[in-house]
Amino acid sequence: MRRLALKTTLTTLTLSCGVGLVTIACVLIAQAALRPPLLALGISTVVVRSFGLSRSFPRPASRLASRDDGVDHLLLRAGGPPLAALAASSSAVAVALFVLRPVGVLLATGLAVAGVLLPAVAARIGRRFEAAAAVPAVRARPVRSTLPRIGLPRDQPS
Repeated sequence: MRRLALKTTLTTLTLSCGVGLVTIACVLIAQAALRPPLLALGISTVVVRSFGLSRSFPRPASRLASRDDGVDHLLLRAGGPPLAALAASSSAVAVALFVLRPVGVLLATGLAVAGVLLPAVAARIGRRFEAAAAVPAVRARPVRSTLPRIGLPRDQPS
């Protein structure tokens, strides 16, 4: 359980740095489009670089933390990523709500649709296809029985 918490924390940190990197890079591009003085872009440039560098450290550490051949292996591999995604998404929504409330609401709605609604719909559709595949197929009539109807003799197939 301790390894799961460590892996989840490190993976959350990796995902959060990635979200921060993309967010600040978009801000930098939007600022640069306004053609401000070059020094005005300095802080955003430094933050982008720091997110890029800090993103690379927790990823190998989370892989090292999840190396285990015991019973917890499945729990680490299957339980860690969804928990980390939930934590990173929640922190992104919290920051977005703090900065600009409508954007935070929109982000929360999109994450809820992508993370809860779409998987539920996909599971339901999958169950329908599995149920349809379980029904035995209706046997088709042999082709020879239809030959006299279209004017071909039985002994001469087309």
